Amino acid sequence: MGAVPRNDNPGLQTGSDEQLIRRVAKGDRAAFRELFDRHHVYVRRIVLGHCGFTEDLDDIVQDVFLRVYKRASTFRGEASFSSWLYRLSINIALDAMRKQGRTRKAFVSWSDDLQNVPGEKGLDVVLDEEQRVRVQQAIGRIKKSRRDVFVLFELEGHTLQDISENLKIPMSTVWSRLHKARKEFISAWRRMLAEEEVS
Repeated sequence: MGAVPRNDNPGLQTGSDEQLIRRVAKGDRAAFRELFDRHHVYVRRIVLGHCGFTEDLDDIVQDVFLRVYKRASTFRGEASFSSWLYRLSINIALDAMRKQGRTRKAFVSWSDDLQNVPGEKGLDVVLDEEQRVRVQQAIGRIKKSRRDVFVLFELEGHTLQDISENLKIPMSTVWSRLHKARKEFISAWRRMLAEEEVS
């Protein structure tokens, strides 16, 4: 379906998720964009909790929303949209893990607020204190200038535009730093896993 369309209709912002998904089922791309804007950070966190910080994280999130668009007509309203989206996200994340030959649930995740996502209960990402320390250690190995962008985008859910304005740096610089920070995090995380296996 191509790129996610811009939402130039501010009236959509007052509609409920359930109203929007029904409009998506009728081909309303602006309604789809509004749902994406509302929920892409939430979906990203679900995928992170189940797949870990994998290189194809963005692709998996995109797959979730492509499935939302294609399956919008299957939403019956028997459960909330957020519950429907949660189950859809989990299924796609698990499918991605199976395709990668990964059978164990990844324990890399981000922060306490993962377990208190507004409007959604029972998010089954449970990290103990030791696991949180490992994540923070891996983040700590990211170069400081890149770490700020990484934390703002991956942990706090800010958009690239927000980060550009807050840090007063060009969008191209934000993206470059984020891309490099992701690689540094993955490298640090893999080293930590390797060290654990040796010990």
